[in-house]
Amino acid sequence: MNILVYKISKNMAFLKKLNYLDFKFELFKPSVCEILVMDDMNFHELKPIVKKYDYKLLKTRKITLNIYVIFLLIINIKPINAKNYFSKYIELCNPKLVLTLNDSNILFYKLKKQFPLINFFAIQVGHRSRLFFHQLKSQKNLQCDYLFTWGKNYSNLFLNHIKCKCIELGSFLSNRIQKRKKKRSSVAYISSRYPAKKIKVLSAGIEVKSDIFWKAENYLLPIIYNFCKKKKINLEIIGKCNSSNNSGEAVSEKNFYKKILNNKKFFFHKNKGSGSTISPYKVCDEVELNIGVSTSMVAEVIARGSKCCIIDIRDKFSKVKNWSNPLYPYSKKNLKFFVNKIDENKIIKTLNKIYNLSSKAWEKEKEKIIPHQILFNKKNNILVSKIKQVLSSQ
Repeated sequence: MNILVYKISKNMAFLKKLNYLDFKFELFKPSVCEILVMDDMNFHELKPIVKKYDYKLLKTRKITLNIYVIFLLIINIKPINAKNYFSKYIELCNPKLVLTLNDSNILFYKLKKQFPLINFFAIQVGHRSRLFFHQLKSQKNLQCDYLFTWGKNYSNLFLNHIKCKCIELGSFLSNRIQKRKKKRSSVAYISSRYPAKKIKVLSAGIEVKSDIFWKAENYLLPIIYNFCKKKKINLEIIGKCNSSNNSGEAVSEKNFYKKILNNKKFFFHKNKGSGSTISPYKVCDEVELNIGVSTSMVAEVIARGSKCCIIDIRDKFSKVKNWSNPLYPYSKKNLKFFVNKIDENKIIKTLNKIYNLSSKAWEKEKEKIIPHQILFNKKNNILVSKIKQVLSSQ
């Protein structure tokens, strides 16, 4: 067994950085299913939709290796790599639908060509930068059946690189959570995580030192704190790190902000997932104003109807252009809630303007990006209906 594992770990590109002792093993042939979910990223969010069907999860992160699949590759003299492994797995499961919540997984779009009779659905789960679409230019033969995007702007960009039909869904994660109208006198800063490593990898081949990448937080948080103090309102920080896995990252994230603010008073919300009783989206709904830098959540918040200011200054510190803008590809001109300069006076002026904006005026302002940039589809009914349609027609 150890020899076999050694061969697998040495030959499979998507496993080569992992120690084989971290693998789990399946010995038997993968069973036939209706839906095969590829990639376990955010699977707990997708499970309520697929659990009514005969589904199977193909894990690509905490790897579960199927020895039967590996054996077939060996006896058929096939290179043991990610594409061949996933292709054989899909072939054996023979699903009606392959579904992923990882729309940035290029390999997913390369598999469709081999299975013309199987539907492939990808769901956009975050904002995609100019750099991401630039990387797609170097790829060929990318395709799927349906790609569920945040809005028309993204659909147009994906269609330039991937052969597919696009359906505007909005944010899958946000759509699951019912909107709340009750407000409290607080401002929420939406975290983009914390410097867990010395190097921050932005995308393939592009890295930035963490102390430079997180300068935006060091600059911005004291300004936000003083704004709240002057207004006599509370500062809340919505954590990015998932606290449900007990990794300790949520504690480190809170300590990161405590250090920036010199232990001044603020309330930290641990991120327990969008489906929890205190989900990040619910917090955003309940405060008077949300603020963020480069997190996808700022656009999601606006689609939910809540006030939000985007202080897009990450690239001013990192010197990496075309990466951070969470509203790409929308033109930033004439947006009252958008700042992309390191200018304290302008930031404070923008925070005051949006905080004091009436509900009616905010509705008019957010319509500049809704629904063509991102929309809100309650309970993801568009996706649910399409899955039902595809499975019932085969």
